[in-house]
Amino acid sequence: MDLSYLLWLQELRTGMGGALDGLFEQISYFVISPYMFALLGVVCWCVSAKGGAWMFMNVSVADFVNNVVKLTACIYRPWVRDPRIVPAGDAITTATGYSFPSGHSTLATAEFGSLAVWQRRRKWAVVLCCIAVALVLFSRNYLGVHTPQDVVVGCGLCSVVIFCNSRVWRWLEGGANRDWIAVGVALGAGVLAMVYIVLKPYPLDYTEAGTLLVDPVRMQPDAFAGVGRMWGFWLGFALHRHFLPEEVGGGLPVRVVRAVAGVAGLLVINLVKHPLNALVGALAGPLVWNFLIFFYILFLYPLIFNAVETKVKA
Repeated sequence: MDLSYLLWLQELRTGMGGALDGLFEQISYFVISPYMFALLGVVCWCVSAKGGAWMFMNVSVADFVNNVVKLTACIYRPWVRDPRIVPAGDAITTATGYSFPSGHSTLATAEFGSLAVWQRRRKWAVVLCCIAVALVLFSRNYLGVHTPQDVVVGCGLCSVVIFCNSRVWRWLEGGANRDWIAVGVALGAGVLAMVYIVLKPYPLDYTEAGTLLVDPVRMQPDAFAGVGRMWGFWLGFALHRHFLPEEVGGGLPVRVVRAVAGVAGLLVINLVKHPLNALVGALAGPLVWNFLIFFYILFLYPLIFNAVETKVKA
């Protein structure tokens, strides 16, 4: 039934001559792109440090959980299960790893779902966020890279994470040093997850030509990247709470300059991605690079702009 639905969508795409392929590729790509993380960073630096931290908390934890579940289930992509399915355009290039649950759907729910919870008193914002999540989920089916159950479970999994994180957030607010407990838990969970991911058995199915249908070793870097994001968030979040102002300040011109400079810093970090992989390896590279991105957004850059702005005022 699930593959039949994808084949029906494929016929629809073909019948329209691929007119909507590019649109849905962009919708799908945006939630995992550097642009989204830059946008969330601007929220942290220029709108609300707490609101941005809440969104990053859900993104990092949901991404981590998704990767562990995905490498446990080891469900092949639709076109591996049925060669009649041909993904649209370049969608296959970002469809890395196994299929279940959908990482794009998980991240979309984490990003827009977190925003909906944060802005829940603004009904129009909640409606727009729900529409955005629905579009991303549908785009993964329309492009032929995920089954309906992949996207539904990805969304549902993240919804559970957001619900649990709302309780954790309230718990964190109840004590000055509880964030360090969370850091310790995140470090331990990350280490256990990496050991599990490397040592667990994986399905090794071969084509008639004798090549692996899916090489599990190529699936592991995404999970290590998820660990790096989670570690970068929790350490950056804890340090921010203890050493930096609770909320952002400054007028509009200051915030604009702050946003531009912060995004420029992200671009610089982006330049070291491939050299870092070459230097420390295919597993450690994604872990370190993603740690740097999240740690920079949550603590390092706020530390820099607070120091600079304080000196300028003096």
